[in-house]
Amino acid sequence: MSRKTYVTKDLVRYVPMRRRLCVAALAATAVIELIAFATADDFGFEGTGRLAQVALAVGLPALFAFVEVAGWKRQVCAFADAAQIVPIPALLGREGEQRRLLRKTSLFGVGVGVTFSQALAIQADWPIAALGCLAGLLVTLVSTERVRAWERRNDVHLWVFPPTVSWGRADKKGYYSTPAANPAISQGAR
Repeated sequence: MSRKTYVTKDLVRYVPMRRRLCVAALAATAVIELIAFATADDFGFEGTGRLAQVALAVGLPALFAFVEVAGWKRQVCAFADAAQIVPIPALLGREGEQRRLLRKTSLFGVGVGVTFSQALAIQADWPIAALGCLAGLLVTLVSTERVRAWERRNDVHLWVFPPTVSWGRADKKGYYSTPAANPAISQGAR
């Protein structure tokens, strides 16, 4: 049974937020990868560097996939237990604020993508290993589509606080939901 709450400040739709976060991180990582491949002399593919790069290029997406698959049941339970948001018009009337929060989330994704890919591709001079970052982000993007399909099957929209608002705050964790069947939600969620 879902509990009801009146929290609406700073919430954004989960699927669009996660999609924007992944796409921004993918774009930033791809740019770093292009720079790394354009400026690399030997791609660090000698000696033990070869084995380490291949292990990271294969291991990172495998780790992302394992985390997504292993945590799916727990995540579905968290989705089902999402607190139901009561004042729907108050939430949907804040489209400008939600767009601003999504832009900040995209910048957060760029920062995450640049940090990890630059550390591997440019600082460690292992551009092939950094391809694992791209593949891992693609796995996360596919998992986001799984969440979207779950939302459609259950006729709900999931809402969360974006990472730029909830970072390190225990009171801003968890999922919130609104019914997807409501015409006001369908119009405001586009």
